Amino acid sequence: MDGVEKGTSLGIEVFAHVLLRQWRLIALVTVVGLLASAAYLVLAPREYTASTTVNLTVISTEPFAGRSAPSSLLDEQEEKAIAQSFVVASRAAEDQGLGMSAQEIRRASTVSTSSGAAVVTVNFTANSAERAAAGADAVAGAYLSFRQERAEERITQLVEGLDGRIEELTEQIVEIDGELGQLEANSSSRAQLASEREQRETELTNFLGQRNGLQGVDTAPGVVLSSAADSSVDVAPSGRLTLLTGVAVGLVLGVLVAFVRDLRDRRLRSADELSRALGAPVLSEVGETDGSIPARAADADALRVARERVLVSLGAGATVLVVDACHEGQVSSLPLNLSVLTAQAGIDVQVITPEEPSRTRSRLDDVLGLDRDDVEMSSSGGSLTFFGATDGHMGSQADPLLTAQTARAIHEAGERTITFVVLTMEAYHGSILSALRHTSAVILVGSEGVTTRAEIRWLRDEAEAMGAAVLGAIVKRPNRGVSRRSRGQRARSHRTSFPDRSRSAARTATPSTVSVPS
Repeated sequence: MDGVEKGTSLGIEVFAHVLLRQWRLIALVTVVGLLASAAYLVLAPREYTASTTVNLTVISTEPFAGRSAPSSLLDEQEEKAIAQSFVVASRAAEDQGLGMSAQEIRRASTVSTSSGAAVVTVNFTANSAERAAAGADAVAGAYLSFRQERAEERITQLVEGLDGRIEELTEQIVEIDGELGQLEANSSSRAQLASEREQRETELTNFLGQRNGLQGVDTAPGVVLSSAADSSVDVAPSGRLTLLTGVAVGLVLGVLVAFVRDLRDRRLRSADELSRALGAPVLSEVGETDGSIPARAADADALRVARERVLVSLGAGATVLVVDACHEGQVSSLPLNLSVLTAQAGIDVQVITPEEPSRTRSRLDDVLGLDRDDVEMSSSGGSLTFFGATDGHMGSQADPLLTAQTARAIHEAGERTITFVVLTMEAYHGSILSALRHTSAVILVGSEGVTTRAEIRWLRDEAEAMGAAVLGAIVKRPNRGVSRRSRGQRARSHRTSFPDRSRSAARTATPSTVSVPS
């Protein structure tokens, strides 16, 4: 359970970190989405939809006689088909104000029903609000008028049929009355004719009642509950909805692009990222330094914090590989200042820089002096020994940087001496692995926005394979005024110059020792 919670917490942490790391990109894509939606609103044609709602009247001889609601006598599908029919559209097209054909009206109108088809809503879409309102009213009016005319026609047809039957029955009754007048009162035929006459009168009365009922039917088709002028007009595309959609889509795309970019970006942009990639704690964070040796003010204090955390893990006579992944074109000042500050803590320190030893030695002039090669240690501090010598004959060496002479300097250091072997990440991988073989611990010096995941994971895996403990990382926070592009160009130019530096590392130099006051 704890593993699941830890994994969930780490996933949320990574997600939040990516959002914070790529917030500028996310904001940019979101703004692009907003601008795209605004452009769509400007360029896309506007459509206006108006609605007219009518309440249909049930056309029946006895609309309220049944037990069920009058609306049950209406067929929903039939009413919708009538309202959307070509006949109704043709009637609406006769409105001179629309200027549209029946086909155009049918395409522009839709019909919906509610309350069992008792309420019909006609929607009409046009390129202006006025035209949409006129179209909705015209279609609704044509629908009601067609409904009324059709009811009147059907009633007329029924009444005409009843009139013919009534006339026929009346003639039959008159004919029977004539025959009855010619028969004697006791005649058997008279009783039969009297029975026929009574039957005809009953039928006549029934047909007269039906005709009177049909003639009294109210053919009013319905009433307009709300005209288009009384209803709000819907506009498409909606300005607010379109802008919100653009922002939402831009935000989602921005997050997706941010994660894709974060996966493709190999650089580590924070101390937390570097710590996770290395699998070790951050020993200290140092601001953008001026490269001075010894370090001053806040830089010195930050490196003293790193020194104390390193000394807790190191024993007397330990050898530590310091890998510099700042990509500054040379060994950065951080590992050199760490060596100086460790010596100031009263510990004998030997610092070995196989890459460009002469150049690195000149940077230590303020600490070692120009001509002081062998100075006794003072009573209040430790000694700092700089060693940058390699054997002159590279062809006979197993490694161009970690030569036999360098290996002897590592193994012949005093029992109380801590040896820092400093290599840049641009050094030959074989040289770094050779240094790992001679050391018991590793410290990484990295820079935010410069050091990459690949190189850190490579160092971590190799150190683990060789049994070297990864003590942690010293992280430099670069000046935010320096663009990432310029830092990347500096790192690339340094990598291209690496072979020349490796060859220059074969020059011979003598070790120098100086007492460093605390």
